[in-house]
Parts: sequence; C-alpha cells; structure tokens
Amino acid sequence: MKTDLSYKTILDNMNEQVYVRDRDMNLLYLNPAAEKLTGWSQNTALGRKCWEVFGNEDRTCRDLCPVNKALSEGQGLLHHEGKLKTLSGEIKDIQVSVSPLAEEGNITAALVVLTDLTRMQETQRTHVKTVLRLENEIENRKRVEQALRESEARYRFLAENMADIVWTLDRNL
Repeated sequence: MKTDLSYKTILDNMNEQVYVRDRDMNLLYLNPAAEKLTGWSQNTALGRKCWEVFGNEDRTCRDLCPVNKALSEGQGLLHHEGKLKTLSGEIKDIQVSVSPLAEEGNITAALVVLTDLTRMQETQRTHVKTVLRLENEIENRKRVEQALRESEARYRFLAENMADIVWTLDRNL
C-alpha cells in the first residue's frame, strides 16, 4: 500500500528514535535513529521482544512499561521518563511517548518515540555549573568593589583632613 510506504519513509527519516511493537512485545519496526541509539540493527532487533533490545525483563519492564499501559488503556502517553539499556550495556535516561495503533478498530500495536535525555542532562549540568561560577564571580567582584570603596574613602579622609600642605606636580611641565 502506498500510504504504508509513505509512513515508513517519514519514520525512516525522522531524527527521533522510533519503534513499533505489538501487544506481545515483539518488535515490528525500528528506525535508523533508534538503531543508532540502541546499537541494535533493525535486522537483528525485529522479531525480538522489546525488553531484549531495550533492557531487561524485570518487574519494572513487565509491570511499569509505559507502552503496556498505553495499549491496555487505549490512549497515548506523553513524556514518560525511564531507562534504556543499549546493546553495549550503556544505560541511558530516556523520555517515552506512545501512540496505540489500531487495525479495524482493534488496538494491535504501539508506535513509540524515544528521546535521549543524556545530552539535555549534560547541558543542564553545564548550565548549573556556569550559573554557579557566575554567581561566585559576581560575589568576588562585589567584595573587590567594596574594598575599593573603603580604600577610596580612607584616602579621601586623609587627603581632606591633612594639616600639611600637599600639592601634586606634573613632571611633564
């Protein structure tokens, strides 16, 4: 069907990581961005259980899976945060959005969009460090400015209250 090909072309060219899985947790589709994030090729991942590719089949995966929740409730789910285990074993913080897919009125699968939060978290940490450095620099400048004002006030007091005659000579004259 031409429409299916159009959807696949769109999904293949998205920067977001996208996969499709059925109600039995079998992976049906993995776009190139998801391949890059997970380390799994589409050929290797297809037909596997989602927990084999994205983590471990533990209580969290089975009982708290946002995809299972969206499928059972028949509603989309936006911005659920969780963990993803890549093929190399690296654990990544991710955000998950799920849209149930229906065929002939029955929900048969889910389209899942993953967002890798790692880069955003690095940016936030860098931002916090930068803000703390700036606050420290501002405090240092305030102390230096206060010390300068105090020094200037002492000098002014001495100059204005001297009993001796003081003048300044310009050596160039």
